[in-house]
Parts: sequence; structure tokens; C-alpha cells
Amino acid sequence: KGYYTLESKTGVYEMLFPTGGGIDGIGYTRKGESNETFLAGIMYDDKEEAELRIKYTNVLSNDETGIEYAKELLTNNIGENMTFDRIDGKGKVAYVAPFKTKEFGSYGYGAYIHPNEGWGGLEIIYSTRCTDKTKPCDPQEET
Repeated sequence: KGYYTLESKTGVYEMLFPTGGGIDGIGYTRKGESNETFLAGIMYDDKEEAELRIKYTNVLSNDETGIEYAKELLTNNIGENMTFDRIDGKGKVAYVAPFKTKEFGSYGYGAYIHPNEGWGGLEIIYSTRCTDKTKPCDPQEET
């Protein structure tokens, strides 16, 4: 409930996508099967807004060096130091870290997900901003 299946135009991955989300043509790019990026805006039922950035590439190896490089790129894209938790899933591994930017006042999660075997993976950045100053302005694990 609240999500639908989004299939990548590369045919490599699919994901659950929020029903309140949208991708416009300007925020989407693809180079054949090797690279795909998009930016999505999300409006929730309670009028809260979020941003979802997805970058798929198949040029990184999924050995220790490639994974460390992918996490470093993700950290640099967010601009904050991040400590990643490893989550093993069915046929894939995810590295996930919460973040809070001082400069932009946004917070959220960054992740790098790759298959157990082969090359490539997804860089994911989910972020939102504090609009209600009476509530905590940090990533909340339960939500």
C-alpha cells in the first residue's frame, strides 16, 4: 500500500516507488544498459515533501575496493561523513547510512546496493527538510 513497482528502463533492477512520487523528463538520463540516473520528487498524503536520487552504473566491480569507492562517492555526493551499516539481502547487499546536512538543513539516508555477484549497483539518496520546528529533525528509523 502506498507504493508501486518501478521497472528500470535498463531492465537491470526494479524497486518499490512511492505513489506520491514523480519523475519528469529533465530529471532522467540513461546511457544504454550501463548507466541510468533520475531525480524524483515525492509528495506524501500529509503534504510532506521528499527527494529521491537514484544512480545506477555497471562499471564498478563489487569487490572490496569497488564497494569502498562507491561508498566514498556517495559520501562525497552528500557532503557529510557517513557510517554505513551492511544489510545482507536475497541476492544483494546494501550499505545504508543516515545523514543530516548542516549547510542545507536536510536529512535522510544514503545507500549503495549491489548484487552478490557481478558488477554495478545503485546509489540511492533519500532526503527531506525540516518544516515543522516543533518535531525532531533527524532520520527516524521507525519511519
